[in-house]
Amino acid sequence: MADTDKKGDLIRRRDEIMAELSGVNTNLRLELDNDPEEHIREKAVFAISQLPNDRSVPLLIELMKTHRSKGVRRKAAFWLGQKDDPRALEALADILR
Repeated sequence: MADTDKKGDLIRRRDEIMAELSGVNTNLRLELDNDPEEHIREKAVFAISQLPNDRSVPLLIELMKTHRSKGVRRKAAFWLGQKDDPRALEALADILR
């Protein structure tokens, strides 16, 4: 039962983050998911990193953990490392464990 609740919570959180990311800018989201040029996707991650921490940190964490592009995941991790936010540090520590 606990695993089912946890899975449901993760799905809801994923949906919230995806909606938030879509709300940032539809074109930015399309670039992250579909642009064939790695440098364009990485610039989209930079744009997200410039948002206030309350919006950017959760999005960067999600990108770092789940995006299909290694370059996007790497840039998200880099920009998380530049944030003065305990959530960013915790997410980076989790990846290193």
